[in-house]
Amino acid sequence: MRLISELQAVAARRGAALPETPVLKTQISRWENGRRAPDEFYRGLLQDALDLSAPELGFPPAAEPDHTFSGSAPLSNAVSSDLLQTLEASLAQLASLDAAAGPRTVLALAREQARFVTGFVRGATGPERTDVLRVATRLSEFTGWLHQDAGELDEAVAWTDQAIQLANDAGAPELAAYVAMRRSNIDTDRRDNRAALDHAGAAVGTASIDDPQLAGVLLRQRAMAHALVGDETACRRDLDDALQVVLTNGTVFEATSLVPYVTSSYIEMEAANCYLRLGKHGDALAILNRSIDAWPAGTQERDRGLALARLATAYAGAHEIEEAVNTGHAALKVLEVTRSARILTQMHDLRRELAPVWDTPAVRKFNRAFKETTAWKA
Repeated sequence: MRLISELQAVAARRGAALPETPVLKTQISRWENGRRAPDEFYRGLLQDALDLSAPELGFPPAAEPDHTFSGSAPLSNAVSSDLLQTLEASLAQLASLDAAAGPRTVLALAREQARFVTGFVRGATGPERTDVLRVATRLSEFTGWLHQDAGELDEAVAWTDQAIQLANDAGAPELAAYVAMRRSNIDTDRRDNRAALDHAGAAVGTASIDDPQLAGVLLRQRAMAHALVGDETACRRDLDDALQVVLTNGTVFEATSLVPYVTSSYIEMEAANCYLRLGKHGDALAILNRSIDAWPAGTQERDRGLALARLATAYAGAHEIEEAVNTGHAALKVLEVTRSARILTQMHDLRRELAPVWDTPAVRKFNRAFKETTAWKA
């Protein structure tokens, strides 16, 4: 349908994302049948796509926007479901691009969209308010994640704390637990181990967690916090519980889960990271080698790079220096593209493990490659 193509082209020029074609086709049909009028966002797209003015299309004059909240969204008592659906579709596309190319490709747009939808919160009422709060929570949490992966941890904390407040206001315990888990994850990057354990414990302790994938990832994060404070027994117990809950029930809620990426393989990968933190390099090696061998080609490159960096660190800790260096070079190639702070942090861990053999030719060559790859940090 030509109109759909035109709308998608206009949205792309504006840096916005639209729902999938079947959803968009249904929306257009509703407009044509008079069952629903396009909101202000779609009116603007239609005017550009059809090269017609608002009066020519029969649209009412646009109201003057009120930029009270962060200079972004107009406050209104009515937020259309079309707009929220569009923002959710945009979030999915931004997340996909982030996974492939890293946070810098999408951070500015995600931050603006989070500010935009949060600006509607105070003007929304009734059931509509809950919907707005949920979308605002997801976008704020995602923006916090992007700042975290970009190494901007203070910004990550600020956005994630905002997401926690929004989730609590929405009365959404599973969403609040998920965001609290994300806050704990940021604490681990900040090396604030006690805060990481406190936030992870709060997330696990949330009532009414019916989604086994979410329960699994909450337990995984608490296991990491236990590893950071050196409690190996509690760490292994949480990892065993996480794997059990996902293996037993992991596919039941797959379509609607906040964390559809959480599988038994994911839990195992995260277990390997816990073992690295505990200094159990042999335990980590077995898991990471198996995971890398099974990694689907061309997918989740940043996560693959992180897995490679962890594997290289495990090799170094196990004194398998040649394997550590070769795997480290492979991780550097992914770091060069994604500039992920998580990969960079793991590479620093790798270099610390290699410190006793820095004078060997292979390690000197690796260190030169590391400095060239990370020249953007200077």
